[in-house]
This record gives sequence, structure tokens and C-alpha cells, in this order.
Amino acid sequence: MVKDPAQSLLYAAQNEGGVAVIRTSKSNAEPRLAFRISKNQLGGLDATTVLLREHTLYVALGNFFTARGKFGLAKVDVTNGAQPVVRQVWTSEFAGHGASGLAESGGYLAMGLMSDGLAVFDLSSTKLKLRTTFRLNNNFPHATPREPTVPHARGLTYADGMLYVADDAGGLRVIRNPNSKNPVEDGRYVQEAMLDKPQAFNSVVTDRHTAYVGVDYAGIEIINVTDPSRPKSIAWWNPWKADAPEQTWFSSVGHVNQIAFDANSGTLYAAAGAVQLIALDVSTSSEARLSGQYGNTADKKGTWGLTLDGDKIYLSYVRSLIPFIGNWAGVRCLRVSR
Repeated sequence: MVKDPAQSLLYAAQNEGGVAVIRTSKSNAEPRLAFRISKNQLGGLDATTVLLREHTLYVALGNFFTARGKFGLAKVDVTNGAQPVVRQVWTSEFAGHGASGLAESGGYLAMGLMSDGLAVFDLSSTKLKLRTTFRLNNNFPHATPREPTVPHARGLTYADGMLYVADDAGGLRVIRNPNSKNPVEDGRYVQEAMLDKPQAFNSVVTDRHTAYVGVDYAGIEIINVTDPSRPKSIAWWNPWKADAPEQTWFSSVGHVNQIAFDANSGTLYAAAGAVQLIALDVSTSSEARLSGQYGNTADKKGTWGLTLDGDKIYLSYVRSLIPFIGNWAGVRCLRVSR
């Protein structure tokens, strides 16, 4: 989910529901559906992630929770955001495990392809052009892994010429020369206390020499990437005791998926499944301290995504049965007290 502040609009990927265009208001923050880009307009593929750059919305296509199939990328003109126009839908020539995170830098766009690694697109022309695909090392941290320990490229972010990849069971990966035709996997990190358990690196954001990673039922990790080839743990916020022998992905109360960092306040926000929203004070960088929370598991509502907009947070809720109960789908706006 991303916010277009110039037009007071939200764009939310909703899998088989396509992309919802949601109108917000400065005077009344209640979100309202303004338009929907249907699945049929997106090549018949589910919309999984969106990224906004100026007047263009990029949509990752291909549900990564279903069987292997086509995946793709859509380019949508949102000059008039309430009446978006799909300009191009690129689809793969081979079946994959879907598409996940998106990141853009220097006229190139990277897309996570789950166990198939990464795709990088050249955005310099009016048409999407695939520049390269790149397979990450799936034999780290476990040789010849089988589900649920197969790495899947999920969340992505560019920083200082590097591409940081939350590689699900494969930990954090750092890619050097990501936009070249020959990217190099330069750095790797996993939490050693979780080596005997499934890990779930879902999302990553960076601030200077620090990477913040959403690790599903293992909470949040703070990682020093001063030397990108040797990421090192700084702190681990592990409220649901993921490393305890009895704890599993299915039994955990919380599940961190999408995260966002507010550099002005030094606060990290996380959509946390049935726990809904958590706010962590990471201003000291050496620790993470819970500074706020919204929602509770008794609500039987679960969040998947979020985006920041000044003093507002927009939360995306999903219907689900596992790993958490979610009985409502929609968007909620919260105001942050400072």
C-alpha cells in the first residue's frame, strides 16, 4: 500500500481484488474506495505489491501463496489517480512462485520472485524492459533446503548502491551492482538462535548504516550494515519468543509483515498480523523499545500492510485463517500523537 499525497489517494494491492484506489481527506481521514483496477486489467494475475514513482504506479503480479504460474509487472498511469490507466502489463515467459516486493533506484526497478530470486527492469523507455534475472544462493543457511526452509525473496530496498533483500528463510541478503547484468550476492545474515527453526525475513528498510528487518513471528531485527558484506546483529526485538522450543509460526500471537521507518522520530512501525500495529523506539539504534500499540488479538482482525503519511498511519487489513484470524478486510487510518 502506498500513499499519493499530491492527490490524497492510497493505492492498495489486494491480490485477486486487483488494486484499490482509496480516497482520503485532510479534513476527514476516513478512507473511501474511489476506483478499482481489476484483475482482468492486470493480465488476469493477482496484485501483490505496489510502488509509486511520480505519476506512475508499478504493480507486482502473481500470487506467491498459490501454485506455480505466470508472474508479471504492470505499469499504470496515475496522473489522474482516481481514473488510472494501465499502460503496460509485462508477463513472464516461464512459471514461477509469484512476485513480491518492489524497489526502485536510478531508473531501475527490482522485483522479488520468491524462490526464483530477483528480476530487474530498465525503466528508461516508455515500455518495461527486463534487464536481468538473478537467483540468490538458496543453499544458505541450509544446504539443499526443503519447505519451509526454502528462501524466498520478499521485501526489497535500495541503499548506497546496494539492494537489500529480505529473503524469508534465507535471511538478509545484500546484492552488489544490483542493476547491472551481473549482480553479485555480497553479504548474508541470519539469526543464529533460529537456525534450527523456520525463519521469515519478510521486509527491510534502511537508515544510514542500519537495516531494520521485519521477521514475522520473530519480531524485528536491527542489523549493522556499515560493511554490507558482513552484516552484524545489533539488537533483536523478540516479544513472542520465537526461539523458544515450543513456539511455532502457527502458534505465535504476532506476525510482522510490512514495516515503515520515521526518521524524524526514530520510530519503526510494523503491521503485525493479529497484534495489528506496533511502534518501536529505535532512536538509540542499539535497542528497540515498544513505544506504542494499536489493536488486540480479541478483535479478530489482522493487518498485512501499512504506509505513513505525516501524522497518519494507514493500515491494510486482510481476511485470513492462518497464521492469524482476520475477519475483516479494509483500510483504517490512525493519527499519531507526537
